[in-house]
Amino acid sequence: MANLKDSIECIEKIKQDIRDLRDADYVKCPNHSNDKYPCICENFDLVNDKLDELSKDLNEIRDDLLHPAMQNINI
Repeated sequence: MANLKDSIECIEKIKQDIRDLRDADYVKCPNHSNDKYPCICENFDLVNDKLDELSKDLNEIRDDLLHPAMQNINI
């Protein structure tokens, strides 16, 4: 089972993959060629925002578990 640090690093890799996909030459935002279509670029960023929240939550959990008061508690 992966630990929290590995999970957080995995989230960062996924976020970079999403940015790379958003910026790839083969992904064309319909808004860039015609203003009547909505921009899809923001959708990629919204997913990354959700991953940021997940990463933040996992960091908080990790910090809580590393807190000296938690060291003697069996989970």
